[in-house]
Amino acid sequence: MDNRRLARIAKLAGAPVSAAAGLETAWRVGDLVARGQPLFTVHAQSRGELAYALEYAASTTPFDIVRETV
Repeated sequence: MDNRRLARIAKLAGAPVSAAAGLETAWRVGDLVARGQPLFTVHAQSRGELAYALEYAASTTPFDIVRETV
């Protein structure tokens, strides 16, 4: 994960100024994530901030894809 890109997404969503804005994850470092499983949820106080954050998130890849063989 690229923390700088994740932080930028959160900042565009309004964090830390808005306590309700930021990123929420349901996994921890080292967890395996299945294809199609959400990696994070973006929260914003306004639609405009959410749009900016989602636009940036769509234009960049804040993570590397690693194929695990089981």
